[in-house]
Amino acid sequence: MRTFKFIKMPLIASLLFIVTACGGAEDGADSAVVLNGQVADGYLSGARVFLDRNGNRMPDPGEPSTESGAQGHFSLDIEQGEGNLYPVVAEVIAGKTIDEDQPNQYVAESYQLEAPAGKWSFISPLTTLVNHELSKNSNLSLQEAENRVLSQLGLSSNISLFEDYIQAPSNTGLGRAHRAARIIAGLMGSLQKEIELNLGVENAEGKRTAISLMISDQIVNNSDAIALGLASAGEAIAIEETKTAVLQGINTTRLNAELLDRYIERMQVTNKIWDMTPPKVINQRPLVDGNASIDVVVSLIFDEEIDPESISQETIEIIGPTGPMPGTISYDPTLKEVNFTTESYLRAFTTYQVYLTGIADKYGNSLEQPQSFNFTTIFDQRPPELPEF
Repeated sequence: MRTFKFIKMPLIASLLFIVTACGGAEDGADSAVVLNGQVADGYLSGARVFLDRNGNRMPDPGEPSTESGAQGHFSLDIEQGEGNLYPVVAEVIAGKTIDEDQPNQYVAESYQLEAPAGKWSFISPLTTLVNHELSKNSNLSLQEAENRVLSQLGLSSNISLFEDYIQAPSNTGLGRAHRAARIIAGLMGSLQKEIELNLGVENAEGKRTAISLMISDQIVNNSDAIALGLASAGEAIAIEETKTAVLQGINTTRLNAELLDRYIERMQVTNKIWDMTPPKVINQRPLVDGNASIDVVVSLIFDEEIDPESISQETIEIIGPTGPMPGTISYDPTLKEVNFTTESYLRAFTTYQVYLTGIADKYGNSLEQPQSFNFTTIFDQRPPELPEF
């Protein structure tokens, strides 16, 4: 028995040593002291990688930091257990970081990538969107956040966004994920550049979390266009064309200090629903430049519930040849419908303008800018029937 114990204890100690040593490269291992992973749009070398202990998306003094090498590989020395506690962030730096999808060519615009805590093995634009979903809604599980991104981009639910998609054939689900990542990386760089131009680089520093979420929302709000581009033929052309089309649909002048302050305020609120998108009119009567009866009731149906306090005679007007028309405004929260009924008939064969401003949803997001449309009246009233004599 004594001989058995003498042999057994060194064996156990050896096994414990092996398990601990292997933990550094294992995704999600609590005992990891070295995080080994890769950064990619295509593989990104020369990116600054750091453990974001305080969640501010900035490499602060004392936070473990390194630089990615060939094929985006990095090794980050950390304290035991930190890998599952904090996200890893990668700064892609214009003029320094090389995207190996385009060998020997430096990235033209800076942007940031990140991955949720415990998921450092492969960091990409797609893992960045997943971590942003977790930042916006702390009630989401990691799987729920990943499923949201897969659904938004029209990617197969059978793939993992934490896999290396670069080695996959282009006609597979992971190959499509690679194309999605390239589009999103281009959008991240362009949007970050526009925001820094609007704010000034100095004013942007220290506000990286709010800026990251602002960029993420612009991408998510245009995910349908990205999904459509991914379904197009001609991979290289579709990537550049999709990026251009999405940017054309974004009002980048609105990505300013005022919106950034709203993001900073919103980050302090614990609402279960993250909504920073203004309401949109999805159906209306009369149609833009359409015809309408002289007794028309102007009807506007929105894509989300409206704050009734934002609806007034000042926010909705019907303007004719003599100026604003007096009338009554009503709101149906079930249908999300706003109606304007004029006090008297409109003039026949006359053009009127409907003017909207300041209408907001229940989360305080108002119309991006004043909106208006015209319609023309026709005379379609039947004369009263003559009495019988």
